[in-house]
Amino acid sequence: MKFNSAVKPEKGNEFLVDLADINVDHSVNNRFTETDVTILVQSISQYGQLEAVGAVRVKPHNTLQLAYGYGRYEAIRQINESLPEDQRMKIRVTVFDGNERDVFLRNLAENAHRNDLTHMDYALAIRKLTELYGQTDSQIAQFFGRTNGWVSQHRALLSLDHTVQQKLHDGSLSFTDAYALTKVSEERQREIVASVTVLPPAEAAPAPAAEQPEAGTVVEAPAPAKAKPEKEKKVKIKELVAKETGGKTRRTYADMQQFFQIMIGSPACSTNLQRLAQTMLGIMNGDLDSDAEAVEALEAIIGMDI
Repeated sequence: MKFNSAVKPEKGNEFLVDLADINVDHSVNNRFTETDVTILVQSISQYGQLEAVGAVRVKPHNTLQLAYGYGRYEAIRQINESLPEDQRMKIRVTVFDGNERDVFLRNLAENAHRNDLTHMDYALAIRKLTELYGQTDSQIAQFFGRTNGWVSQHRALLSLDHTVQQKLHDGSLSFTDAYALTKVSEERQREIVASVTVLPPAEAAPAPAAEQPEAGTVVEAPAPAKAKPEKEKKVKIKELVAKETGGKTRRTYADMQQFFQIMIGSPACSTNLQRLAQTMLGIMNGDLDSDAEAVEALEAIIGMDI
């Protein structure tokens, strides 16, 4: 599937390419679920492809690997299925030189820039950045322009039951509630989410029939009925989790990070305690990525052999 270098460029590094000339690996796409492309199919059919997709030219075989624009690619593929071969659309592609890592990072950066990632999309991307490319929390936080605590909180979402993850992904569950659920077992997560419902408003009793006035009588318009205050209140999952654990929840990775970060620079903590907090953060963030380095750093603080 080699890139045809004879394809006429549209502008700069943008080309018109046959879909068959692009290799597509959906595992690189930073999505929790596949995107519905129905609207894209209608838009591209009517107006054409308005924005180029991105692809990396992978050497030494000179092949194109789709980096971002999976929805546009899929929409054009579906459109072409209904067209004769000689009328099928080519796809506008902005081409970059790089490798598989560049493919992944370009896809991630493009979607993040478009604000087109859900909390679960971020969680999966963080896992890939850590496991595939050895990125530390600090490096990931810098990539997204976030904090280390934000990274660890999103990593914690990976411990959620899949059905709970889906609710977070589709917006029916808030991030605050989803993160609270990481503190209990998957079974309890499902039970708590299932128990949280909003009861329908109670039906009002029918008003008595009004008496008919005598002919010629002037009748004043009745005063508008006052709206009754809403009595039903959706129970917050965070509150249920606190009740479930007796107000004592195990500290998550993110909780520990925040705990140590607060210690650093706090006048209530001694210099040694602040050094300990800094070292613990270094261990958690991967700055001290070997057991030997971690032990050496801890020994230096306590001043004794372990």
